[in-house]
Formats: sequence, C-alpha cells, structure tokens
Amino acid sequence: MGHKHIFCAAVLAGGLFLSSPAEADVYFGADFTYSDFSYKDDNQLFFSDNYNAIGPVVGFEVNGIGVEGFYKMSDNTDNDNGQESKLKSYGADFVLALPTNEYIDFVASAGYVHHELSYKKDDGSKFKQSGKGPRFGIGMQFNLNRHLALRAMYHYTSLTSGIDEFDYINEVTAGIRIGF
Repeated sequence: MGHKHIFCAAVLAGGLFLSSPAEADVYFGADFTYSDFSYKDDNQLFFSDNYNAIGPVVGFEVNGIGVEGFYKMSDNTDNDNGQESKLKSYGADFVLALPTNEYIDFVASAGYVHHELSYKKDDGSKFKQSGKGPRFGIGMQFNLNRHLALRAMYHYTSLTSGIDEFDYINEVTAGIRIGF
C-alpha cells in the first residue's frame, strides 16, 4: 500500500473519529486465514495455490464504522512439484459492522492488500513476486461481551498488479478481537 493510500486512510479515519460524539473503540486481535489462489492457467503450478496464514490485526471503530490494519504470514508450503513457497500479506480495510442483535453483527469490508510470495527453486535460489489489489469481505462477528468477539469472514481479492500467474484470491478468515 503506497504512502498516499495510507495517508488518505488515516485522514478519513481521523475525520470519522473527530466528527462523532461517540467514543472510539480500539481493538487488537489475530486472524487465521486460508487463502486459495486462482491460476490464470491451470497448467502453470509455479506457486502453491493454497496457504494457511496467521497474523495480528489492529483497528478502531466509531458507531460501527472503522478501519482495520492486518499483517499475516504463512509457513513454507509445497506446491504440486514439491517446491517451497511462502505468503506474506498486509493491508487495510474499512469495516462496517451492523448489529443484528446484542450478540451478532453483520460485517462488511472494503480495502487494499499487498501479497508477497517467496519461492525457492530446485537449485536453492530464491525469488519474490508481489501483487496488489482491492479486497472485499463479508461475514459475521459474535460478541461474547463488550470487550471480546469472534469474527469469521470471506474475502475476495482481485489482483490488479504484480503476480501475473494469478487472477484472484478467495480467503476465509477466523479470528478474535479484544476491544478497549
């Protein structure tokens, strides 16, 4: 994510925070992510197409509208040819939480993500490729109490630049949020 994108997100988030009479809720958490990459050509199995990743999440919200930043990293994963690759991702989402009742919120998000794939060739040499794109999500949050919640979401990312072998990414995330 470029410096201009981060600056715009920070200004927008600050505007939400300052314009609202309600108190902002800051939260931290972690997500487990299952990522399924869609190849443009199924005969090119350069990278693995499935990754399991985990990472921290930090965010804040005012009246159900918020901004969330995330970072995640997978372990080494073997592709169909037995070669190792690894996924790192980071980005930010604008999040909208609509309460359905006291315990369950409907959650939608829109953001931008940067994926970096590291690949180890048979000869031991390594290289990296990165891809960026818009990310959209939908899911549910289960509020155990005012400070603790469980969240499950589906995310779709369209890769608009970078990794030429892939079209898009489907992700399922499950995680915890601890609010202050």
